[in-house]
Amino acid sequence: MEPSDDFVLIDSINGTVYTMEQSRKSMEIEMYRLLKENVPEVRPRKGRHVNKEAQQVQGELVNFLKGFKKQTAKDFGEFVQDLVDKLYQNVDAPVDDLTDLVQEFYIKIGKRMDVNPLYKGVSQEDVDTLLDLAEKYITVMMYQLLFCPPNTDDEEKDLQIQTQIRSLHWVTAEQLDTMINEHDTEVRTLVDQAITEIIEVNSNKAPQDKLSCVVRCSKHIFEVIRQSKDGPACADDFLPALIYIVLKANPPLLQSNIQFINRFSCPGRLMKGEAGYFFTNLCCAVQFIENISADSLALTQHEFDRYMSGEAVPPQSGNQYMCEGLRLMYDNLKTLAELRQRQEKVMAEALQLQQDMKDFKENFKQEVQNVLERTPLTIKPRKMKVDLDEDSESLDLLPSPLIPLSADNVAMETRNESETDCVLEEESPNTPVPIT
Repeated sequence: MEPSDDFVLIDSINGTVYTMEQSRKSMEIEMYRLLKENVPEVRPRKGRHVNKEAQQVQGELVNFLKGFKKQTAKDFGEFVQDLVDKLYQNVDAPVDDLTDLVQEFYIKIGKRMDVNPLYKGVSQEDVDTLLDLAEKYITVMMYQLLFCPPNTDDEEKDLQIQTQIRSLHWVTAEQLDTMINEHDTEVRTLVDQAITEIIEVNSNKAPQDKLSCVVRCSKHIFEVIRQSKDGPACADDFLPALIYIVLKANPPLLQSNIQFINRFSCPGRLMKGEAGYFFTNLCCAVQFIENISADSLALTQHEFDRYMSGEAVPPQSGNQYMCEGLRLMYDNLKTLAELRQRQEKVMAEALQLQQDMKDFKENFKQEVQNVLERTPLTIKPRKMKVDLDEDSESLDLLPSPLIPLSADNVAMETRNESETDCVLEEESPNTPVPIT
């Protein structure tokens, strides 16, 4: 049968050409028919079906292809569907083989759009969009096959990292040397948003959607750092903060999501741009958590072992991300603990002051005693009070100039002088008076 001018799909197994009139059938039904009819021998496993999300992605790809020439849309659709067929045919193949199939597809389709005349005139923006839609269509359609395959140890690694993060619930921002002000309400809100985004990685199926969650989480972290340090955030502050967010979030199936992105994402997506940079930091954060040790947190080995075993809890650890009531309670408990420490410090200083005063008293006594021993004190008799007007026999022994004058002595002296004068007059009554 000759193919018509309408959209044509080719069976990759038996070479049959299927045609449908575009006016009767939509391209979305056409691609679904290709998946259902062209590969009758290879059926998906029981329970594998085209879910609503896969149908939505398929519709996006079909609608975008409608904007190209029919031959260009046909070529691209066949190339994408051929990879889906190969993946279904290799359901039980090792994951490395599936990874090689997908990565070879990205390389081949990229070269094909560069050299094939069908894609001449297609802008670089459209080329990037086609690659994004192809990646999304393939990974969403084959998600149950490609994500955490049973023949890998991804699930075991998920359990190991989840257990490791649970045992590190006590790690604080200060121990990671990151500037996160957990007491600020806006900062706590941004931290919660970052945690939500990193958890949402597992809810998406396409690698670019998972990476978008990582990018949004990282931007929230940069804003947390900026508000905490009240200044611009730098790259050196980002990784410790990302480690802290991963520890607090404990994202589900973390290793499986990282391996899925590494295996089935477009190579160029991880080697450039902010998505590649933030994803690289996420891988470094996970590696740090896996190999964390006492030296990493500036702790002694004894302290680290006690914290890891749950025998002890470091101060100010855990309980940061709870409801507002519990946060307030823990803040009050923290304040009370600080007040208790301050009270104990004041009491210790008071007791020390009391002891210092006792020591000063003893030292002072000792110094006085030493002075007395060096210069003995001679105690002289007590001086007696002397009454100058009192009669005393000792006064007669004093020289006349020093004899104190008293009323009796003055009267006696006056009487004595009068008597002396009378005696002198009596002794010379007839003495002649000289005549001149």
